[in-house]
Amino acid sequence: MIDKIFKIGLLVVLMLFLLVFYSASQKDRYQVVTEYDGYMGIFDTRKGVVYMLNMANDEWTVIKPFTPSQPI
Repeated sequence: MIDKIFKIGLLVVLMLFLLVFYSASQKDRYQVVTEYDGYMGIFDTRKGVVYMLNMANDEWTVIKPFTPSQPI
């Protein structure tokens, strides 16, 4: 009986830790960088791309930054 309670308690603690870790990793990930003519630019700091949202049509566009093909 005590063994089952311990295992369930351990699973609950692990789930809470993972939830807190996920929440902390998402903090400040997305930043609004521009608003222009019905579009909103959102920068994803983890992937390094800009998502443009057309607020009138609710359409998303991904803008990938320029990356050189050869090292500078």
